[in-house]
Amino acid sequence: MVNASEKARARMGSERGLGFISVIVTLLIIGSLYYGYLGQYGMSEELTRGGVVKTAGQAIACQMNRQAIERGIMTRTMSHPGKQPTLKDLERDGISINRCPEGGRFKVEGKKVSCSLHSDSA
Repeated sequence: MVNASEKARARMGSERGLGFISVIVTLLIIGSLYYGYLGQYGMSEELTRGGVVKTAGQAIACQMNRQAIERGIMTRTMSHPGKQPTLKDLERDGISINRCPEGGRFKVEGKKVSCSLHSDSA
């Protein structure tokens, strides 16, 4: 009988250890799934924010490019009164014409420059 009780104790100890290990493994799996979900969510949110910042930055760069062209128009108008300058006239005079970073087209309307993609209040 002593032999049977020792076997029962040994079996119970090993089962108790197996139960503890299964709880630990379950917690690790749940933790990794939870972290993986939050990690992907946080990364996608960061990319979205980055895209918004990039687009806003390009709109501001476009506005600054348009303002530089408008200053060039003012300079050309002073040296050539009575003639409405075009973008090609400004380039011929050596004034650098930067383009819209998003590929919009600039159009000169009087002394103002507009972009096909961005409004004047970028």
